[in-house]
Amino acid sequence: MQPIPVPRSPVLGLDERETIPLRYLPASAYATGNPHHQDGIDMSVTTAMYQVDQHRRRDPRPSAAARLWSRRSTEYPDCVIARVEGELDAVLHDELRTVLGRCRSMLCRVVVLDLRATTFMSIRAAAVLADAKADAWRAGVELRVVSGRKEVERALEVAGVRPQFRYFPTLRTALAS
Repeated sequence: MQPIPVPRSPVLGLDERETIPLRYLPASAYATGNPHHQDGIDMSVTTAMYQVDQHRRRDPRPSAAARLWSRRSTEYPDCVIARVEGELDAVLHDELRTVLGRCRSMLCRVVVLDLRATTFMSIRAAAVLADAKADAWRAGVELRVVSGRKEVERALEVAGVRPQFRYFPTLRTALAS
């Protein structure tokens, strides 16, 4: 069974990149006259939500804990590097806040958030970065962002937070500045 792209739906909580496998009806179902029957697919909202839930439980992507990490820089001991790999979406908002908070408490002067391996950033995640920048400033720590991808840059621009962060083309420049 091939997955069928599902359009963005506030009812199902799907975004435009998510697909779920939908069951095709047998040929006898075509003659039912069901108004929700379309292109061989007959699905109520409840059934669709159930299938979305089942699909997400079988999601082969790695857990969020494996995608976000931090460490102290060996070359610049007063800097801590945090890295996000994969999609920075609603699932990771709380973990992003936690990791950035932990980085701030590591007695450093600078926290560099490396987003070069981030393939998607939600607008809300960009807003979380703005809050993290303010929290870091209050703690006397500078939060720097290295993005590198146009998708991430666009999310920062749309959220209106790009002007809060100086542009760094590489991780080395962000650490050395």
